[in-house]
Amino acid sequence: MRLAKDAVAVGVAVVAVAAGGAWAQVNADTPGYFPFWIPTFDASESFTDLSFLNPEAAGAAGRVTIREGHFFDGHGRRLRLLGSNLCFQGAFPEKDQAPRMAAHLRKLGMNVIRFHHIDSWSSPKGLWLPEYAGFDPAQLDKLDWLIAQLKQHGIYVNLNLHVSRTYPGIPGDIPRAFRYGKGLDNFYPEFIRLQKEYARDLLTHRNPYTETAYAEELAVVVVEINNENALTNIAWNDLRALPDPYLGELTHQWHAWLRDQYADTPALRARWDEGVEPLGDQLLANRDFEHGPDGWRREASNTARMEVVGVEDADVPAGRGLKITTLHPGLQSWDLQFHQIGLDLEDRAPYTFRFRARAETSCQMDVSVMLDKEPWRACGLRAPVRLERAWREFTYTFKCIEPVPKHCRVSFNFKNRVGEFWLADVSLRRGGLIGLPADQSLEADNIPLCPTNAGEAQTGDFYRFLQETECSYVREMRRYLREELGVEAPICNTQANYGGLLGLYREGTLSDYIDVHAYWQHPVFPGKPWDGADWYIGNTPMAAAPEGATLGRLAWTRVFGKPFTVSEYDHAAPSDYAAELFPMLASFAAFQDWDGICQFCYRSRGIVEEEHRLSGYFELWSHPGKLVFVPIAALMYRMGAVAPGRDAVVVTVPTGDAARQVALHPPYGLDFELPRTGALRRRVGLELSAEAGAANAPQLETAGATHASDTGEIIWDASEETAAVYTVNAAAVRAAVGHLAGRRITLGDVSIEVTKAAEGWAAVAVGALDGKPIGESARVLVVAVGRVENSDMEWDDSRRTVSNHWGRAPVVAEGIEATLQLPGHGKVTPLDGTGMPKGTVPSVEENGHLAFTLGPQHQTLWYGIAR
Repeated sequence: MRLAKDAVAVGVAVVAVAAGGAWAQVNADTPGYFPFWIPTFDASESFTDLSFLNPEAAGAAGRVTIREGHFFDGHGRRLRLLGSNLCFQGAFPEKDQAPRMAAHLRKLGMNVIRFHHIDSWSSPKGLWLPEYAGFDPAQLDKLDWLIAQLKQHGIYVNLNLHVSRTYPGIPGDIPRAFRYGKGLDNFYPEFIRLQKEYARDLLTHRNPYTETAYAEELAVVVVEINNENALTNIAWNDLRALPDPYLGELTHQWHAWLRDQYADTPALRARWDEGVEPLGDQLLANRDFEHGPDGWRREASNTARMEVVGVEDADVPAGRGLKITTLHPGLQSWDLQFHQIGLDLEDRAPYTFRFRARAETSCQMDVSVMLDKEPWRACGLRAPVRLERAWREFTYTFKCIEPVPKHCRVSFNFKNRVGEFWLADVSLRRGGLIGLPADQSLEADNIPLCPTNAGEAQTGDFYRFLQETECSYVREMRRYLREELGVEAPICNTQANYGGLLGLYREGTLSDYIDVHAYWQHPVFPGKPWDGADWYIGNTPMAAAPEGATLGRLAWTRVFGKPFTVSEYDHAAPSDYAAELFPMLASFAAFQDWDGICQFCYRSRGIVEEEHRLSGYFELWSHPGKLVFVPIAALMYRMGAVAPGRDAVVVTVPTGDAARQVALHPPYGLDFELPRTGALRRRVGLELSAEAGAANAPQLETAGATHASDTGEIIWDASEETAAVYTVNAAAVRAAVGHLAGRRITLGDVSIEVTKAAEGWAAVAVGALDGKPIGESARVLVVAVGRVENSDMEWDDSRRTVSNHWGRAPVVAEGIEATLQLPGHGKVTPLDGTGMPKGTVPSVEENGHLAFTLGPQHQTLWYGIAR
């Protein structure tokens, strides 16, 4: 092999931050920073105490029920759930710690805890004895005692069944999509049996401290069957790559389903075959790379780098090809791509895509025919290919789906992998066979699982098979829980945003309530999953990105007529903007009138000796920048300080032919985009209809960069990208999140003027903890947070990762400098981590208003105003 063209290098410069700059390491000696910590077991009757919100034991008045699409407690009052998750060892505190933990959570304003990942490990991380030989009695006793304490403190329990137990026999090299047995336990009989066994052992167990079995326990507010687990959420290429016996079992069920649908092979062929169209002219320019990479584009964004050179090789046609060397990974899975854009394809026409490829090291590459502009969706073909050192030929015939004229592209995605790849003889031509190959038949029992490039009828049938298979599983599990185990609490199968339209259909028709998960800039692991040394986060504020925010996406998964909960949500540490989590989520959830929100997670580790430092991406207990906003969240959401939207926009989604709609409009089954920013203005959601047909597009104003709720209480102003701000202006609470420095934010009779904050960003809230208007309240809490991190964290130059160099104790916080003015009078005091006063903040009372200045000299993230 020899070079035929000069190399073309593509790279993006990274701006390094000089030592001593805005993003230099900080610690307790850094001017403007100070240590701040909220004790894990604090239950003192301090200024921030919201324990009055839980005046009685959870379930004391009776079972939580569902009426009018919402949860109601035993007194017949609306119940909104605010809380967090306990995971792994964090769900099994020592028995002397459990009462103090429960009291602390109650003080913060929480009323629900979701028990998650307790099924994954043996003691001390989980519930099991070694080798899954039954429950460990000591661990079960700790769990019972903690749940009893939570109940006594008015905190309900969400019990998860299958989360992360790996069923016996699953090979270690199974595709990641099936980790813990996900997808498999929707159809594989032995794994369904094991799920029932676990549910029986847990839910029929009688807690000796409450003297009630969990199936009947009034403090158990909901039961989840299977976390983030749906057969319709698994990529078809992953299904086809399953090892036996799982592939054999699923294929057997597929054949049985086909025989139920079709009398014989001619009937099946009449349905699936769409004819053969002769191959037409080549549609790609420089398809054989005679002119090197001319006419092709390299995509290497962020820190990614790649080189592309023409090569000659006797093993490829005409001896020509391209060698693509990816030199440095980017930050996203799509950062290293090679494609030809501007293709003009015809809707519903067949096309045949062919190429040869190899790699220096065996690996996976993705190929697709997709849009070359937003929303960047596939137009009929998206498939993983396995590359080896030897040249291999790949051929895909597919039907083009909803192209945009002159805006399609052929794309090779190297999955952000560093290595050497070769391409040759790339071809895209109209035509080919779409249908059942001549050598396959029902009688021969040899029809494989559906490929991603199948025709519309075959694709629709396979979606329907998967849909009916997982729905049959859900019905069986619900029947078992209700009829054989006697579970009384509302039951949810899994998260509705797993499976697109099919997921909404499954949960909307079979679950008692709708649950979803979302994260703003979840950590990404470009190499090994959950590698603590190889990860990164986006580290940008959601307040500056209303178009891409998680909140609007969540809102459009709500199904009206059923309670709606978000049982996992977070802005991962060590993001500089993590403090925006609670003020934004709680106010938005209150406006949308949701029924439950849970941060993920409060604790996942045991408590041996408290070290005052951030201890992981999601650990709420150790992140004071998030914790100080929990009482504000309780005020906004549980106490109803932020009003629900006045009118709802309802999109009717017909589910009578959901599988066909997904086949026509992959991946979600809707032929239009649900506008995220529309949810910033109105309450939104879906209504499922048993009719067939297309959904109605929402009539919703989304124009402009400023989005105001129809109540007037929430405004998200992104008209200036570098000065975006999210504000809440309600009688009992005012808040501003975003780039606040250098401007005066006026929210009714409250003004906030931030004069100093790192990069100008801060989150500030003023809330009346008794729920009265701020000017009349006897207890006003002020919270001001910016950057919060461990001492001497070692960020990389792009400030996207600290690898495994998380720094040391103590946690230090930036002292936001700001001047506030609010109605009324009172004494302003800085509060310590328990919420107790620790001095006085000078203030001025004039013309019925109180003015004072916050700053690092007070060494606190929250302040109290007592009248």
